[in-house]
Amino acid sequence: MNKLQNNEDFLELDIKDLTTIVTWKKQHVAEDPFKAIVQWVNHNQSQRKNLFGSLFCQLQLTSVTHDALTRISEESLVKENLQCSNKLVKAFAQLKYPQCQHKFLLMGGYDSETDCVAFDVITKTSKYLPKLNFPRCAATTVKVGSRVYIVGGADNQGEGHPYQSCELLDLNDLENGWKPMSNMLEPRKWCRSGTCREKIYVTGGYDHQCLSSCEEFDIQNSKWMSISNMRQARYVHATVVLNDMVYCIGGVNNTTFHFSSCECYDVRSGKWNVIAPRNEARSGLASVVLDGKIYAIGGRDDGKRISTVETYIPEANKWLFVESLHLARSCPSACVLAGKIFVIGGWHGSSRLNSVEIFDPTTEDWSFSFKTKKPVYAATVAAI
Repeated sequence: MNKLQNNEDFLELDIKDLTTIVTWKKQHVAEDPFKAIVQWVNHNQSQRKNLFGSLFCQLQLTSVTHDALTRISEESLVKENLQCSNKLVKAFAQLKYPQCQHKFLLMGGYDSETDCVAFDVITKTSKYLPKLNFPRCAATTVKVGSRVYIVGGADNQGEGHPYQSCELLDLNDLENGWKPMSNMLEPRKWCRSGTCREKIYVTGGYDHQCLSSCEEFDIQNSKWMSISNMRQARYVHATVVLNDMVYCIGGVNNTTFHFSSCECYDVRSGKWNVIAPRNEARSGLASVVLDGKIYAIGGRDDGKRISTVETYIPEANKWLFVESLHLARSCPSACVLAGKIFVIGGWHGSSRLNSVEIFDPTTEDWSFSFKTKKPVYAATVAAI
């Protein structure tokens, strides 16, 4: 590449020939073709500057060192081009978190009942994906492989009759959109779900009354079946899966009594067992698993929104408080991306939120990130 750059004929190459050279698969050091592109553009910047972005995006930056990326980022042609800047941001993130997820899919919700929006937490951009077939507020979601499953919920901003219906979206087949799948055995809204061993577990929810019943969906056979009832009927609770155990956390019952109680279902024995209660009663919470711990985030208790966060350590059967959210919020959405917890939206008491908070377990601090275009409440989310 260096010999070619020193050749005067190189500077007179047309765009097609230059693209062939800089994308040559045997180019192991992306910084060399980058320098060549800069040299070629600067030779006739008035005519070629508008071509820089498309040429830069052809470069393979996955094997570039941090120092090389830093040098590339200092080039004025890169700084002035948003397309180039976005590619660099992704390259830096990939260097820090190789092969990690950096997008989440937000589905349904109070004012966005058929919307399906993918958010990139690195570039802080969003993209609309195919709409749901039915408006779904207070639904639940799991992702298995390339497929995203959304289960239950209701229309009319969550006040309508609960659904038995479910849909799935194959992220590798977006053209065909959301496809119907087998109905659950019971209608449910405000139910929760998790996945384990190629099966989806749906717990509790509401259908004219609070439910203790639970269902298991066999993905390979596309079939629902009942499993043991929870010890406590609950809805607007949280469900996560850790080490072949389905955990149900908090929630509320028919008398609007908010629970601190928790229980877990052993998928091997088919039995529910009570675990230690949380320090605070709460419903409308979000919950995720990170680094072998379960986090219970936000929620409400007797009309009061909660900002506190607790973490459960299974080995000790104990809940501990960690740093609180900046904003109290009930019914937010939450997921884990790049080793951090993202909490999206929720109800603050007088308004729905569009803010996103991030928890970094290395510093044990929460920080604000970007804002979604619409407020998010009673939506469901999947890390993709």
